[in-house]
Amino acid sequence: MIPTTSRTPTRTAGAVFAAVLLAIAAAVGVAAPAQAHDQIISTSPSEDGHVDTAPAEVSMVYTDSLIEVGAVVLVMDDTEKDWADGPVALDGPNAVQAIKAGMPDGIYQVRWRVVSSDGHPISGVYDFAVGTATLTADTGTETGSNTQAAADPAAAGPDEGTASGATSTTRTVSSTVVIGLLGAVAGVAVFGGVLWFRSRRTS
Repeated sequence: MIPTTSRTPTRTAGAVFAAVLLAIAAAVGVAAPAQAHDQIISTSPSEDGHVDTAPAEVSMVYTDSLIEVGAVVLVMDDTEKDWADGPVALDGPNAVQAIKAGMPDGIYQVRWRVVSSDGHPISGVYDFAVGTATLTADTGTETGSNTQAAADPAAAGPDEGTASGATSTTRTVSSTVVIGLLGAVAGVAVFGGVLWFRSRRTS
């Protein structure tokens, strides 16, 4: 009779190794879409910028074409009055929001929420000054136009949280995923090496 025990460890090692690799591939597949949101790349007026007279509109440009549904842009003064006039107009990666006539000098905050090309809502805020008003460290937002995934796609309103901590949270999640995947790969390598060594000894 030909002994077959020498092949069992090898087959077991191969099966376990393949299963772990599939698990890692699935984790990578889940992590990738979560980091694929579009990003805002420019605004007018510029973030923390100053214009001499009230603009007729505010505009934003993103890294990819936006999905034309659920977009909201608010232009809020320091009394929480919204100066946005009508719905936001989307054209590919561009979002343009008209502003009501008669906007006085002051500090304004643009609060936007759009749907990224990957289907996920994203949001952010940024400030600009008009006329005699000037932005300072106290009046300007700390979040700027950093993009974050919107927790509630229903609407972006005055009470919606800003993007505070969004960038650091994204970086933390990304770092955790990378470290976890590297640890898994190292574990697979060690485990596979041990099983291979055992299979060699029993062969």
